[in-house]
Amino acid sequence: MMTKLIELIDESLPGSTDEVAIEQATLDALFTQLLGEDFATSQATFYTDAVLRRLGHDPTELQARSGGWTFHVSRSLAQSAVSGVVMALLLKTVATAPISLAIIPAILPYLFQIEKTQITMRDEKVLLHLHRIVGNQRKTADELYDSLPQDIRDQVNRLDFLEFLDSMTKTGHARRIARGVFQLRHPDYPRFVLNFV
Repeated sequence: MMTKLIELIDESLPGSTDEVAIEQATLDALFTQLLGEDFATSQATFYTDAVLRRLGHDPTELQARSGGWTFHVSRSLAQSAVSGVVMALLLKTVATAPISLAIIPAILPYLFQIEKTQITMRDEKVLLHLHRIVGNQRKTADELYDSLPQDIRDQVNRLDFLEFLDSMTKTGHARRIARGVFQLRHPDYPRFVLNFV
């Protein structure tokens, strides 16, 4: 299902093979084609805000601009943003539709890839030290690394630490706030993470 959706999105996106120009008219045409005119029109504010947020922009700032907006992004980022929002709209519709709850478990495996992730004892030790020192403050990767005790830094180099942070975002123990900026969660309370297939 997702593969066909991404192919359809790809065919509808304007631009070269690597870069896509996204603007309001692009989103309106794309969502109308994917979801039908009546549904897309009623959901225009939702999908515009959601796509812009997935692209890393604040919709309220863009509304203040005169003359509209255009973003040039990679084709894969555009595909990911649009497909994620389409799936969110479909789930939003399913959640409000009068259908049996017994159907939802049958649908979910087609929408999501659910995998159980665990952290190693080494990662947990590093995470505990970091969480004890910085709590849930937003810090850059370098700030987090520098806050580790020297004995741990002697065992973990900076490249390994970047892989550690990447792993922690996948397990829900950290959240990437911006490029190179992370917010940690306590090892006992990871965030629930879903990966789209």
